[in-house]
Amino acid sequence: MRLFLLAVLLLFGALPARAEPRGFRLQPGSGAIGFRAYGLGLLPIDGGFTRFSGTLTLDPAAPGACRLELHAEAASLAMSDPAITEDALGPDLLDVVHFPEFGFHGECKDGAITGPLLLHGVSRPVTLSVEVRDGRWTATGTMRRAEWGMGARPLLAGPEVRLQVTVALPPGFPPRS
Repeated sequence: MRLFLLAVLLLFGALPARAEPRGFRLQPGSGAIGFRAYGLGLLPIDGGFTRFSGTLTLDPAAPGACRLELHAEAASLAMSDPAITEDALGPDLLDVVHFPEFGFHGECKDGAITGPLLLHGVSRPVTLSVEVRDGRWTATGTMRRAEWGMGARPLLAGPEVRLQVTVALPPGFPPRS
C-alpha cells in the first residue's frame, strides 16, 4: 500500500501545476485609460484620465480568457489644451456635474473584450480588441459619441472616439508554454 501511495504522489508531483487566474490592479502608474478624437475630422485630440481603478483578471491556462472591471472619475480628464478640457468636461460632452463617474465591465473572447460601458448616464455594449505585447495588456476600440448622448460639438471631437485601456504586466507574464 505504501508503494502505491508513493507512486501516486510521484505521478501527481510530476504533473505541472495549473496556473491560477491572476488579478492585476488597474490604477495610475500601472495602467492608463485614454482616448483619441479628431477635431475637424483631421486633428488628433488626445486625453486620458488620472483618477481610476479596476482589476484585470487573466488566466495563464486560457490565454484568450480575461475579465476587466474599471471605474474612473470623469473630472480627472487630462488634455494638453485647458480650454478644450474645460469644454469636454462641460454639459455638452462629459457633463461631469451630472455624471461624475464612468465604468466598464467586460469579458474576453476570441481576441476581444465586450461589455457595457456606462458613460454619461448611458450603458451600451462596446467591443475592444485585445493585444498582449511588450509586457502590456491593451484593449482598443471605438465608440460613437451620439450613442451615449454626447453628439454635441461634432467639429470639436468628431463622431467617433478611439478608446484605449492599458495595464502593465509583471515580467514573464503570461508564461510561455
